[in-house]
Parts: sequence; C-alpha cells; structure tokens
Amino acid sequence: MLKSKPQEIVRDPNEKPVIDTGIMNRVPFFSVCIPTHNRASFLPKAIESVLSQDFTDFELVICDNASTDNTEEVIRRYYEDDRVRYVRFDNFVNMYANHNRCIKLTQAEWLIFLHSDDFFHPNILKNCHKALSEIQDESIAIIAPIGGRKLSTPKQFSSTKKDIQNIDLSLEDGLVELIVSQGGISPSGCCFKRTKKNDFSFDEWGKTPDVFTADRTLLLITLANNNKIRLIQDTPLTNYENPNSSGSLAYGNANWHIGLSRSMKLIIEHSVWQKKESEVISLVSELNSDSQLDFLIRVGQAKKWRVFLSIINSTSLKPLFSFRVLHIIIPSIFGMRFYKTSLFFLKKIK
Repeated sequence: MLKSKPQEIVRDPNEKPVIDTGIMNRVPFFSVCIPTHNRASFLPKAIESVLSQDFTDFELVICDNASTDNTEEVIRRYYEDDRVRYVRFDNFVNMYANHNRCIKLTQAEWLIFLHSDDFFHPNILKNCHKALSEIQDESIAIIAPIGGRKLSTPKQFSSTKKDIQNIDLSLEDGLVELIVSQGGISPSGCCFKRTKKNDFSFDEWGKTPDVFTADRTLLLITLANNNKIRLIQDTPLTNYENPNSSGSLAYGNANWHIGLSRSMKLIIEHSVWQKKESEVISLVSELNSDSQLDFLIRVGQAKKWRVFLSIINSTSLKPLFSFRVLHIIIPSIFGMRFYKTSLFFLKKIK
C-alpha cells in the first residue's frame, strides 16, 4: 500500500542520499541508469533485462526518487550482483531532476537510460558498443536507436533500412527529423556521451509532468552546440502499457504542448539557430503538410512570429484556415490556463 505522495521540491545539488549501496571498484564501459518513483511492480523486468545483456561491462545505477511503495524491498534481491548500485533520496523532485542525479552518480563516459516502466531487448548494449567502436567523429554526443523508423527528408538521406545504419544528424536536419517529424526521441534506450567537453544535463524547470519535454530541449541544445546525434537501425527496448506514465499524464493535460513550445523558444533564441534558420526552414518545406503544420504550431505557441511568417511564406500551406491553428491563437491570446481548461471541457464533451 502506498503512503501519501511526497511534496515535489526543487533539487538541491548538494543533497545526500539516505541509501547508497556503493560504487563499483572500476570504471565500466557503460553506465546504465534506471530513474524510478513508485514503480516496484515494473522494476524486476527492467532490472533483469539489463543484467541478462550479452555485453557485460556495465554498471547499473537505480536512482530512487523518494518512492513510497516497496521499491527498496524489490531491489534488495539484486544486491549480490556487484554491478548493481541502489541510491535512494528522500527529497521528491521532478522526473528530469532525478535523471540529473543519475548523471552525477554514474562513472562511465557513455550513459544509457532505461525508464523503469521499460525493458531492454537482449543485445542492445552489444549493438551500442559496436556502433560506438565505429565512431571517428568526436562531435557525436548521442547514439539513438530508431527501431526501423523512416526518415522524412529524402533529399538528405535514403529511407531504406540498408542506408540508415549510421546517419549523423547535425542542427538543420536533426531539428527537422527529431523534433518535427519523429516527435523527439525518449532518453530511455539512448546512449549519451559525458566528457568535460560534451557535458550534458536535463532542464529541471517546472514540476512533473510539466517538465516532460525536457528531453527534447536536450536534443535541441546538443545539436545547437555543434554536436551530432547518430541514428542506428536497432530496436532498443519495449515500452510497458502504463496509463500512469509521465508521458500519458503530460499529453492528457496539455503540458506536452507547453514543453514543446518552450523547447522551440530556446532553440530559436540560440545563436547557432540565427546562422542556420534559412536551411532549417528550407528542410521544413520538404515535409508533408501535417508535419509542416505541427512545426508551425510549435513556433506560434512560442510566439516567434517572424519565424512563423517565414514558414508560411516558404510552404504551400494555407494554415490560417486550419482549425489546428487555434492551438496557437488560444494560448497566445488568452493564456495557457484558458487553453488547458478548454481542452479539459472538449475532452468531456467528446
């Protein structure tokens, strides 16, 4: 039985865990991290999917964000494996603040997240290791298995399986592929590089699930800082059907839209965007009308009207006649509270 849910607070960077089973005595090739909160029923399958990998040079750090269920009891059965480290904090913070705890706790240069309601496919670490061994470009900062998804900009890349084994995305094409067309890439199953030159962390603004799209902000900033994201043709994990996942909660109450708009605002204000804007908009003009309109809506919600008009002028859209543009007008004029209330009543009517 769950105790009452703790009050979410801002993460203290100097906080100390109440439980830490200890660091392993060597630096592994991979650090696999499972951030969790009240997912005791999902954890065994997630943990065992890591421990059974055919590539074994890793540490597994389970970062417990003040769970009130029997998470500690579940994890205790894995203590004998010296690759497993359990760290519990009693301060309840938002989901990506807990991801940042993981980054601080782990040792390896390459860190892979596994969300506690997912589980790895058996050879994902082996496949990621192979992809990393082939890298010669130091600017690659993220390895993202895309599981057979096709790309959307045919002038840049072929969409056949054979030709997208290794595709490196920079700012222009990365923004279009990952943010507009693919809807982002979850950190779960992706491999992140951590060095002094390419340090990374997630934006911790807001409360869960408001912060849900911080992963997209990280992708955007990674690209804008002249790093690249490598796509590999692999299926890294399976998602549970979890109706209480952060994504489901965020999408259901409009926080998804708030976060994506904030991400778009950050990237448009970045200095690198100023240099690449015309190229990005040119790539957007190659997409289908739905993807173009999605991008237009994000820019409009971010209130970047100059870029908004540039997209209209560069495409064949007649977006001002589309009902979906109301998702720009309503929050921009009346505010997000009115927008979220409207969505609530529309769902009730539906």
